[in-house]
Amino acid sequence: MNNIHEFIDEVVSSSSTNKQKKNKLLEYDSKMYCYLGIDSTKEEKENAKKKSRAIYRAIAKFDPLLGKNFSWYLD
Repeated sequence: MNNIHEFIDEVVSSSSTNKQKKNKLLEYDSKMYCYLGIDSTKEEKENAKKKSRAIYRAIAKFDPLLGKNFSWYLD
């Protein structure tokens, strides 16, 4: 789980625009779900959901409405 937090910190602290940061975080989020499949365990699915929650909290730091909406739809 530490890798996701390091990735988020790296993206959020970069000098990119907020849109670029958002895109990078959402790209990572979508790739996580692409690697989940029918044979994925419940633990793997829960880990992906936890990582998504962390990503959406990071997005909420610079786009509160979007981050809140993503978090709301996650649950």
